[in-house]
Amino acid sequence: MTKNCLKQSIKRKIDSINSLKKLKKIYDFIYALIRDEIKFIQIWRFEDAPEEYKKHFSGDDADWLAFVPNYLLEKERDYFPFLEEGTPFGCCRVEEVKIKEGKILVGYHA
Repeated sequence: MTKNCLKQSIKRKIDSINSLKKLKKIYDFIYALIRDEIKFIQIWRFEDAPEEYKKHFSGDDADWLAFVPNYLLEKERDYFPFLEEGTPFGCCRVEEVKIKEGKILVGYHA
């Protein structure tokens, strides 16, 4: 086997290993989703939100309720500008409460 053929063979094997590593990451992510270990920001109209979240707020003039899981907070991704006061989504006032599972935010129109 020539030196060039050997290099090409090694490169193909490395590419194959890298492809397997990418597939493993995808598999791990999907498996975590299935096991419900990874959560995403969830947003409801206030009246449609789970009672366990609504009980932390008065609800007077509330428009929406959002849940941000610890998974996102722990990754130092806890800045979500669209949920802030003064934005078209955030409206006039946003309150937040930290719970064991993450953070709950409520947006009010007045």
